[in-house]
Amino acid sequence: MKILYIKTLSAVIFLLIILLPCIYLWFGFLYKNSDLDINKFLSEGSLTYIENILMKTPKNNWQTILNNLSPKNSVATIISFDTLPLNKKQKAQLLQGKAIYIHGANYLFLYYGTERTFVYKRIGNTMWAIKLPLGESTYTLVLSSIKWMIKIIDLELSHHAQKNWPLVLSQLEKQFDIGLKLETQNNILIPLSIKNQLKTHEIAFAHQSGVDHISHVYVSLKNSHTILKVGPFDRMPATKQFSVFQHYYFWIFSIITILIVVFLTKIFSRNVKKIDDLTTCFSQGEFNHYTSISRFSVLKGIHTNVITMGNKINALMKSQQNMMRFVAHEVRTPLSTMQLALDSLNKEDNLSDTSKKNILSIQEDIQDLNKLISYFLLYSQSASHELKLKKEPLCLYNWLEKLIERYKSSTIKIKLTAPDKDKNTIVNFDPSLLKHAVNNLITNGLKFADKEIIVSLNIFNNSVEIGVDDDGPGIPKSEMENVFNAFVTLNSNQNFGKHIGLGLAIAKAVVDLHGGSLRITKSSLLGGARFVVQIPLNL
Repeated sequence: MKILYIKTLSAVIFLLIILLPCIYLWFGFLYKNSDLDINKFLSEGSLTYIENILMKTPKNNWQTILNNLSPKNSVATIISFDTLPLNKKQKAQLLQGKAIYIHGANYLFLYYGTERTFVYKRIGNTMWAIKLPLGESTYTLVLSSIKWMIKIIDLELSHHAQKNWPLVLSQLEKQFDIGLKLETQNNILIPLSIKNQLKTHEIAFAHQSGVDHISHVYVSLKNSHTILKVGPFDRMPATKQFSVFQHYYFWIFSIITILIVVFLTKIFSRNVKKIDDLTTCFSQGEFNHYTSISRFSVLKGIHTNVITMGNKINALMKSQQNMMRFVAHEVRTPLSTMQLALDSLNKEDNLSDTSKKNILSIQEDIQDLNKLISYFLLYSQSASHELKLKKEPLCLYNWLEKLIERYKSSTIKIKLTAPDKDKNTIVNFDPSLLKHAVNNLITNGLKFADKEIIVSLNIFNNSVEIGVDDDGPGIPKSEMENVFNAFVTLNSNQNFGKHIGLGLAIAKAVVDLHGGSLRITKSSLLGGARFVVQIPLNL
């Protein structure tokens, strides 16, 4: 069991090692694509604006301009091309005027830091670039990008009278390629949740109904009672994809898990079926039936143990059979010698009556011992499934008549009954083996019957029924289940040599071999026990 547990655990861990990294990589890919999409959308307008301002300003004042434009806790820097942490391809794109976004470590102390996004933009045709630090998460990324935009808008609005602000915003809309609109703080169209956020925060985010990504940003402008509405942000496919992935992550993971479980269950059940077939064959005495399963299967150990067990049982049964045959041969030889000696003594004329009685008693004991040996051999063959059917098409009623004739000398009356329509029915069965079964049932009835035994024959649509009823005391219900077990006697007062408890066990084995059943009930005809043999009509 320990090996089975280890193999199962190893298989689960192996699948998790494959599955979880795939999900993690996919999740990370969508996450970074979402960040990149947001960065491009929100920061390119700010970068272009800053670049235009710097191109109109002497280089010595660039950093001062950047400091004035930088929002709180976010400082842009000027960096030369020689010190850019970019590869050749990224530098080539930068020379073409494109903005480059990279993820890098933002070290806070020694080796401790967080993942952060930086954007680089070339300043005109110079060999200098602007470096803007962006957010560490989607929320802070949007917040930091918006802050740059708001800082620039705030500076532009501060240079103009409030009545000209709509005109300034229309020009900035073209610059940032995004909607900009002024709203009064009392505007009923602004959600109450946004108004509550702006009481404690400078910026508030609004989400599109039913979707996780940000649709609008609201900014409370200083020194005025107006609110700047930025948006809508409807060009974020990666963000939407990321949100959808988050929404359906549970279902994706569940479906994958179910598929894996179904796959493993199919393999497991197939191997279990092989082991079940193997044990079924062993239980039927077919020890030459073998199956194979993969050595990597968690059931390989059980499969090997079942085969080993079957081989040992087979060897043990063969050993017992050989021993029984040997004992039967060794016992029958002196019995035959004793029988010959008794036959010679019977021919003597001067035997007394007492001697004749003793000789007759010894002969009966020899017959009982021979019968006992035959029972043991027959039971051994049935237990090891060595008995084979040799079917013949015979008239079952005529066969039963001949079988009952040998009991005519008995003091117990034995009667055979059958409907006229069933007396000529031909049935395929093994007369030699079925003879043992019926004889054992009749012999058992003779031991307990008072005056009469009835043997009945009935043919149904698909089966043949042979009943043996007696007028004896019957069998208690508590003993009916065990009466067909080997070495179980119906009456402990019976002599062991005459009643060893194998007759009914052999009868049941013979009936089972015919594909039928043997059952016991209370006789409704005579009041004693009723044994019923039921076998298929067409074997």
